Amino acid sequence: MTRLIDILSNLDAKPIYPSVPLEEEAPDFRVAQGSPQNTIDLGHEEISPTELEQAEGKIRFFVDGVQRSVAVFEIPCPNSPPVNLIAAHIAVGATELVNGGLRPKLVQQAIVIFLPIQAMISMYRNQGITPPPELNQLLSLPKFDDMGNFYPKISNYARLHREIPYFICDTSYTFQGRPHKQGFEGIKAAGVVRRWARDMLREILRSLELGVVWDLKGRYPNDLILVDGPLAYMMFLMYGRLAINDLDWLYSDPRRTYDFLKNVLGVVKVVEDIPQNLNLQLTLNRIIVSIHKFTTQEKGYHMVSGYTYLRPELAFSYPITASATSGLVRVDIPLPLIMDQYDPNWLSPNYTHFNRSKLREILTEVLALRTPMPSLRQSHRAFTELLPIYETENYLKSLLLSPGDLRFQVCNIPIRGKL
Repeated sequence: MTRLIDILSNLDAKPIYPSVPLEEEAPDFRVAQGSPQNTIDLGHEEISPTELEQAEGKIRFFVDGVQRSVAVFEIPCPNSPPVNLIAAHIAVGATELVNGGLRPKLVQQAIVIFLPIQAMISMYRNQGITPPPELNQLLSLPKFDDMGNFYPKISNYARLHREIPYFICDTSYTFQGRPHKQGFEGIKAAGVVRRWARDMLREILRSLELGVVWDLKGRYPNDLILVDGPLAYMMFLMYGRLAINDLDWLYSDPRRTYDFLKNVLGVVKVVEDIPQNLNLQLTLNRIIVSIHKFTTQEKGYHMVSGYTYLRPELAFSYPITASATSGLVRVDIPLPLIMDQYDPNWLSPNYTHFNRSKLREILTEVLALRTPMPSLRQSHRAFTELLPIYETENYLKSLLLSPGDLRFQVCNIPIRGKL
């Protein structure tokens, strides 16, 4: 049986043994930039400690995704420095709240190899050299490409096999089927090759998280799902086709999008888009949430967002934040979750008709998760971390292969065909 290491040996690839992995569960330690955003100011809600204590624990599932990626080999290429082959182990899944505790509910994993194969082939041809057949042989591996459908590819494999599925991703093209703006010449810069891989890895991760949400909704259509991350169009919903081909209608079909979003919400722990008119006060006896709706297509017209300080009491006793906005969290609440009934105009930019009581109820359920506070190694996360999301992330991280094990798995991936 031919293994990937045999292909790489024929390409004269040299192993890379970095002391620090390319991406090692990078902590979200960033200060909010406060970039001004045009929003519709919808006032604010004040949630008292009594209301938080009376929360009913209606959020059942918590969805997150993690990854570890490593530069494994460098492959010679004419008229170019050696090109990095990057491997990533991805784990996405959900935990379930049961009797006050969390248990794993759903997990999907994949190993993805990132290499700009077509760009390398182009470099050979531009020099009048016949490209080595091993490059085309790499394309015999299962692919993550612009055809999408990532989540069914993983889940179908998991039903038939016990090992982690593997895929090749030709980073010469984006997931829209177009070359990157640097063109194939971009492979001459190692930093560009890594950025292509990093950007496409992020898209795969968010697509698979969306796939987990779709999977849960199929099984439990009436239960609330909290996603770690934004529900903005450009950060989540646009990946519908990549996640599952049958989700290509997401956002373009108002009725079906309404049904999809009516029990999903998201929490953003690193807030970088700040409304121009945001005005929040820190108080000890209540939590103030400023409600806004974005007016740009990039964010989408499908949700309202609540900005708040998750643990305002910490700001008085533990003022480590570097700016007045870096302790913020943002709760993304799709309009279908807080509307009384379907309205065909609900995806309009200025649509703000929703049930304020439902909004307050959802905010209370989310903010009630602020206690107990997780035990954190990074003290800055004490301002923004919800325990269920934190524990879900830790569980998924525990599944990730070490850099050495990931390198071993990649070398032993079977390749169809003969050398």
